[in-house]
Amino acid sequence: MLFGNKKIREYTLVFLVYALIAAIMFPQLVTNFATSTFGYGGDIYQGMWDLWWVNYAIFYLHTTPYFTNLIFYPVGANLITQTMAPLLGILTYPLQLISLPFAMNTAIIIGIVLSGLFTYILAKYLTGNIPGSFLAGLIFAFSPEHIIQSLGHLQWTNTEFIPLFVLFFLLMIKERKIKYAFYTAISFVLSVFIGDVEQGILLLLVAFFILVYYLLFDKSERKNILSRKFAYIFVLFVVLSFVLGSPGFIPMIQGIMSGVLSYVNTQGSIPYNILYSDTISSFFLPPYINPIFGSLNGYATFYQSSVVDLAESVAYIGYSVLFLALASIYFAYKKKELAKIGPWLFLAIFFIWLSLGPYIRLSGFPTTTSGLLPGLYLLYHHIPLLNVFREPGRFDFATVLTLAILAAFGFKFISEKLSGNRKEILFVLFTIFILIEYWAYFVPQVTPAVIPKAYYYIKQIPGNFSMLILPALPNYTSAAPNKYMGVELYYQTAFQKPLVGGYATRMNQTQLSVVEQIPIDVEADYLSNTGRLAFPYPIIENYTQLNLFMLASFNVGFVGIIRQAYNYTDLLQLASYLYSMLGNPVYQSNTTIIFATSNAIKNNVGKHIVAYTVGSWVPGYSLCTSVFCNATFSNMWWGSNARGIGIYAPENSTNVVMNFTAMYYGGSSNMGIYLNSADNLVKRINLSPYPENYSLSLNLQPGLNMLILLTPNSTTYQNGLNFGITNITFTSH
Repeated sequence: MLFGNKKIREYTLVFLVYALIAAIMFPQLVTNFATSTFGYGGDIYQGMWDLWWVNYAIFYLHTTPYFTNLIFYPVGANLITQTMAPLLGILTYPLQLISLPFAMNTAIIIGIVLSGLFTYILAKYLTGNIPGSFLAGLIFAFSPEHIIQSLGHLQWTNTEFIPLFVLFFLLMIKERKIKYAFYTAISFVLSVFIGDVEQGILLLLVAFFILVYYLLFDKSERKNILSRKFAYIFVLFVVLSFVLGSPGFIPMIQGIMSGVLSYVNTQGSIPYNILYSDTISSFFLPPYINPIFGSLNGYATFYQSSVVDLAESVAYIGYSVLFLALASIYFAYKKKELAKIGPWLFLAIFFIWLSLGPYIRLSGFPTTTSGLLPGLYLLYHHIPLLNVFREPGRFDFATVLTLAILAAFGFKFISEKLSGNRKEILFVLFTIFILIEYWAYFVPQVTPAVIPKAYYYIKQIPGNFSMLILPALPNYTSAAPNKYMGVELYYQTAFQKPLVGGYATRMNQTQLSVVEQIPIDVEADYLSNTGRLAFPYPIIENYTQLNLFMLASFNVGFVGIIRQAYNYTDLLQLASYLYSMLGNPVYQSNTTIIFATSNAIKNNVGKHIVAYTVGSWVPGYSLCTSVFCNATFSNMWWGSNARGIGIYAPENSTNVVMNFTAMYYGGSSNMGIYLNSADNLVKRINLSPYPENYSLSLNLQPGLNMLILLTPNSTTYQNGLNFGITNITFTSH
């Protein structure tokens, strides 16, 4: 019997011991539980925003949490493929009333501890050995893979229902009872909505490999699986899973548009898969922040060159765990009990193989896939829908679980040969060894999570307006700490207005292109990298007026600066420019500067000629390669049939002269320039393969105008691009 009063007391004790271990391992987190978060950077802030957004969407906006226009305003964001754990948001709502960090940290600790407890229950069911089962829970809960994912990936912190699903799925096969179909379905739904879709895919693969193993190698279980009763129970499990999860599955299915899937596929390309997969060496190298190995001269450099990604490629098994797993194989073979460990060895092999990604490497990131041994993931990559699982290294969760079970068997087999208190001594020694080896990620990185008071005041201001907080574009190369990426999401939980820009683990180019329409967003991004405000753009004009026009177009009421995201010199430049454009800031603190836009917009917008690009103009410098690039090509902005320029003209400036430099790639062609209509040809010019200067007069209508530049697609550089243009100016006459 899995549950009962005696069992509940046993499980409570195990839970408390794991909780005590977690408290000892994460002292900084425990002492700042309501004001700091475990981890750093955008994923942590996104995790807290996810918890808040689910409740805000369902209970305040009365809408699905799978789409929002509160971020990346006005285009919004489809959150189906994001790392949202909707049910976790609802369950933590009472804790959010204390603070979002409190809710987040509680979810992290509970996820770690319950992962240990439920693995303990699974391992005890399989082995009947309490000490070995405790070690199994310790391995799964505190493995480096689990802890590093907890530094930002809340959906992979709460993995507790993975072992519970496995337990009930085994019982469903062996006993073929309706209640186990129900329990398995509940576990699956909880994994998907307290974790995410990737967890659901992982469980489906685990179930698939279990069935395959039994069908191939276990006669008695094969008979159970092929029975009519199991078919009925299995169908019941599938139906119950969909029915119980329908509040989430139905809006998910409705929101999976072709554009979403195509974007996911680009994010799940082979290069991405390689980036987020393990190497063979990553299973055997303790992470370099382990106090023992990290103190060795040169080990940090060696480790970083041996793995692909310092977070997603963490796969260290631990030599204590490896010893116990190998012992289970050795003794099971000697005792002729291989059937007991067979399924877990089978699963371990396949999930290790999957986690190595499309191409198997000993270490490092390959410069070419030529000569590399293809991995199982190369086949998996081509399975529709399932290939949204773009990080092969996360298959390690199944790997660690299977190795934990093997370790429990290994300890059981070894301890059976010991007498007296030697079993207890061996148990204590392995507990200590495992914790020392897994200590690598037990030094938590804690980020203070305090929202400036001004954002609470902004919430109270009536009217519909949006917010822009700089930096608004993700910058992974800035010298400034990247831990401030995404903090604007956390601030939004206070001001609750639409945010121009934002942060998402799976941002697409459309969202970023909208943000890039506002020059100050790009200027602030360049500032972080170059130390100067720069806006590479084919149109030359007063960017202050373009900024104000775009801020008005996006209905931006306030512009904020995250001070710590810039060094002192860069911050001074940025704040001074905003002061010259918007006037005095309305709020300043040691973390935030906020400017209001209303007066500057009122006094300027609609009184000046403003022009901006429309469509996918591509800067030449982004196309340059070591083989083909020169200054002319690099300075051009490239387009094809057709690209546009939006022009706003006030009533007193409708007659303008447009000057520009243009060329055609690899030959000659003509360009038709149309104004506001396909019937209104302003001028046709001949383009050569060399840059030439052109001029034309335009009679604009007051307000917005659209200029279309049209060329035939006879010769192209790449992606259909064929003409380049730069140095565009508009002057009234």
